[in-house]
Amino acid sequence: MKYVKRLIEPYIRQTLLDNKIAVIYGPRQVGKTTLAQHLASEVESDYKYLNCDEPDVAFALTNKTSTELKQFIGSCKIIVIDEAQRVKNIGITLKLLADTYTELKIIATGSSSFELANAINEPLTGRAYFFTMWPLALSEISSNQLEQQRLIESLLIYGSYPVVVLHEVKDITRYLGDVTSNYLYKDLLSHGVIRSESVLVSLLKALALQASGEVSLSELSRTVGVDVTTIKRLMDLLEKAFIIHRLTPLSKNPRSSIRKLNKVYFTDLGVRNYLIGNLNSTNLRSDNGALWENFCVNELRKQTQPLADPINDYFWRNYAGAEVDYIQQKADQLYPYECKWGNKKSHLPKAFTDDFTAQSLQVVSPSNFSSLIPKSIDSQ
Repeated sequence: MKYVKRLIEPYIRQTLLDNKIAVIYGPRQVGKTTLAQHLASEVESDYKYLNCDEPDVAFALTNKTSTELKQFIGSCKIIVIDEAQRVKNIGITLKLLADTYTELKIIATGSSSFELANAINEPLTGRAYFFTMWPLALSEISSNQLEQQRLIESLLIYGSYPVVVLHEVKDITRYLGDVTSNYLYKDLLSHGVIRSESVLVSLLKALALQASGEVSLSELSRTVGVDVTTIKRLMDLLEKAFIIHRLTPLSKNPRSSIRKLNKVYFTDLGVRNYLIGNLNSTNLRSDNGALWENFCVNELRKQTQPLADPINDYFWRNYAGAEVDYIQQKADQLYPYECKWGNKKSHLPKAFTDDFTAQSLQVVSPSNFSSLIPKSIDSQ
């Protein structure tokens, strides 16, 4: 795969300089391995790459002493442990390596935060920094504003997977189908929450049709034909497998907001469009508003993921139907965004400003998308 500079690069590079383990989560196919190998090669050209999808590699890292691990790894300065969730008790293995061989730099990747986080969070307390890697961001693909604008149509329809954006696959529809069948369905079914692929397909299609909208668990339960508890577990699994992500509503009373509906977005719009069988161009679609909002929220989240300072994000809506699409909370400041497919003017609803003090509303449209580009991208 052609190498593309990623937004999280400088943060991972600093993590390695600080002798912390860099753990990179993210969906399959987004370039985690490519990035990890690139950064490892900066430290040592002859770095050690360990692919834990290989059973013998996973076995060599499972329940071993520090001496056995050193014999396996050798004298290299940096190692890449790819798909680390395949290793049983990987957290203990990483802890042993970090504590015993303090000069060894480690990058671990995983395509499921559900599996990997459960295995490493406690053993690696204070020893690791965690990063989420998304499909390509608009600013990673091009730094030219005119070219970025030309790319938007394709990104809305076919998504942002690197091989799609870089034209490294001839049949995009087939590729998206393979991603859906081989990763979405098979990986999710392997967790055992459900055994029926048809239930999973029904849920994903229902969510795809409601992308950028508020979803009701009880309504999904009726549509899919399983109980609400199972829907909750599946939704959690879909988020931890990086297929969807959710926004909670902003409320003056945080406890009350928990009982309100969440919004759902797809991590990749190509997958979303494949699920509903619609890869038509925007001039032939009726869901452009939802596509654009999903795209904008994805791009804004990609900017904030690497940052050390915590940023919470929300949407807001009242019972009268007034709404704000997306709100970032940085420290005690609220930064509201409105995602507009057209060029209509917009303003913050009075009901919102009555309850909250916020910065000026940023309206993001295909002709005015500068807020989707990190201000510091050129300096990274």
